This record gives sequence, C-alpha cells and structure tokens, in this order.
Amino acid sequence: MNAVRLAVPLAALATLLGVDLFAQETPTQSVDAQGLKFQAPASWKKIETTSRMRAAQLKVDPIEGDAYPAELVVYVFPNGAGGVDANLKRWQGMFKDANGQPPKVESSKIQTKGGEATRAEIS
Repeated sequence: MNAVRLAVPLAALATLLGVDLFAQETPTQSVDAQGLKFQAPASWKKIETTSRMRAAQLKVDPIEGDAYPAELVVYVFPNGAGGVDANLKRWQGMFKDANGQPPKVESSKIQTKGGEATRAEIS
C-alpha cells in the first residue's frame, strides 16, 4: 500500500509567509490569490479554481517515484476557520489508516520571514 502524503494548507501558509523552499536558481511565477501575492515555482501550473472559497489553485506534477500529482490550494474564509488545533483535527478526520483509525498528525512550529507558522503532515 502506498503512503499518501498531504501537505496541508498550513504548510502552504508557511510558503506564503516566506519560507524559502526553493533553490535560488528555480524559476518562479507570481500568484495573486485575491490580493495575497506570493512566488511559486514556474513548473506549478495555475488552474481554474473549483470553488468560490478557493483564492488560487495550482497543480504540481509528480516527482520521480510519486504516482500522483499534488495540488496547492489557497482558501479564503471571510468569517474565519477555527484555530490551528481545530483545523488539524478536522484534516486528520479526512484520513483512515489500515485499521480504519485516523492517522497521527505530525506537526511542528516553524519560524518564517513573516512570523511563526505550523507545518503539519499526515500520511
């Protein structure tokens, strides 16, 4: 069984806040997510958003060894979306392990150019 990895939106937020995840020589493109502007690798394809709550949506081709593409989605929640813990719990509930139980969420606080962010991974 292949492990499925999900880079949850909080990891994407770390990118938006200025974490330098890309080598200096990687070409980038500007993305405008309803006023929130950030740089993404030029190889990530901007695609039409599939919901009004999505401010931007990009498709990322799979790397060697991966069977499926990834997707970066920037959401807009005009009335808020709960705190970090509430979101991690909600995302955890979207997955089940081989025993039908929610998998463990690995999260950590990271420092970014824009302040502190939470990085989370579920597999």
